[in-house]
Amino acid sequence: MMLHRLSFAVINSLSKDMLELIIDKNILVSIEMVEEFDDYIEQNFQHSIGILINKINDYKYSFEAKLVLGSSPLIQAIAILNYYTAGASDTKNIERLRELDKLNMKIFSGLEFDRAQAIDWLTTELSVTTQNV
Repeated sequence: MMLHRLSFAVINSLSKDMLELIIDKNILVSIEMVEEFDDYIEQNFQHSIGILINKINDYKYSFEAKLVLGSSPLIQAIAILNYYTAGASDTKNIERLRELDKLNMKIFSGLEFDRAQAIDWLTTELSVTTQNV
């Protein structure tokens, strides 16, 4: 397991094509922070990857960040692990806001110990992509 620190979050490398993003507590994620994460992806990967956004901490996204979140062409699938009602509500808001973008995103419950299911789903989504190439 390899960890990398961004200015606002920790990235946990789960495999050669899967990352876990854990954003710090009480952060307002800005468009610049999303760009910092996208830059990390672009510098470290040349193939499709899956992202597990682990929302163990309470934080918010700016409206602008919601509009660009998950837009990197290298991000094939996003699993979101929610622990709080407010986090789940914010995730649903992003889903509605980005509906036209057809992001490959699925929500899981941290309270129901769905982390393993989220990783399994990402693995499946990445293998489907590999087979279609």
